[in-house]
Amino acid sequence: LEQILMVLRRANLVRNLKGWKGGYIIAKPAKQITLRTVIDALDRTILADVTVQELIDDVALKEIINHSLWNPMTSYLRKFCDSITLFDLIEQYHLFRKNTKKTMH
Repeated sequence: LEQILMVLRRANLVRNLKGWKGGYIIAKPAKQITLRTVIDALDRTILADVTVQELIDDVALKEIINHSLWNPMTSYLRKFCDSITLFDLIEQYHLFRKNTKKTMH
């Protein structure tokens, strides 16, 4: 966990608080932190461009796979991750907790 927090701190997503109530807090408003920002901070290769190069000798097949499959899929994942903020996830969490409390009583 400490290693993950260090990476997020280097990406200016969290900052550490010193002292007896120390720990980590987010470094900017939750509405400004997207899922893509967090994923890119932790591992840039996850949403990176993917191409089929060495695996297939057929040039036409490579082009079809890259342009019809990998490029649109990567683009979709990037847009999807850009559309979700930390604030959204927090709101969903609170809503879920609220709804599960109602069903438990």
